[in-house]
Amino acid sequence: METIAVALSGGADSLLSLLLLRDAGKDVMGVHAHFLPPSEQELALTDAIASTCHSLGIAFQAIDLHCEFEANVIAPFLDGYRRGLTPNPCALCNPTMKFGLLLEKVRTLGATTLATGVLPLKRLAFKIGENEWADTSMVADDVQVKFKLALTGVGKL
Repeated sequence: METIAVALSGGADSLLSLLLLRDAGKDVMGVHAHFLPPSEQELALTDAIASTCHSLGIAFQAIDLHCEFEANVIAPFLDGYRRGLTPNPCALCNPTMKFGLLLEKVRTLGATTLATGVLPLKRLAFKIGENEWADTSMVADDVQVKFKLALTGVGKL
């Protein structure tokens, strides 16, 4: 059976995705990524997520990606800002971190798919604005290639 890793933020949407997938008979595991150095508050959240997964009989793994986040998102954002640009860190984070390094990491843990609790079900159609004002940061080209490997939303399975 294929294993689906569900990225758990600590919010209701991602937990609901985890439960819906489990209740649909899918083999699931919970993961929580640290994109910033874990503070006491973040570690407490991670412990709470781990405890919830444990009480549900679901495997859980915390994944520390804060060094990679610094190198791939924060540093380029600051560099662009210093050069007078208006960088969008989400345009780097989604393809590089969530649908890049996090997806690669869950595959090393045995998962074949990454699910999130994000509500938009038609994310590939996401667009705001027109022409030079168009914002498609959530669906950068790199994401579209890998997106078929990820489940999003809490709609029908």
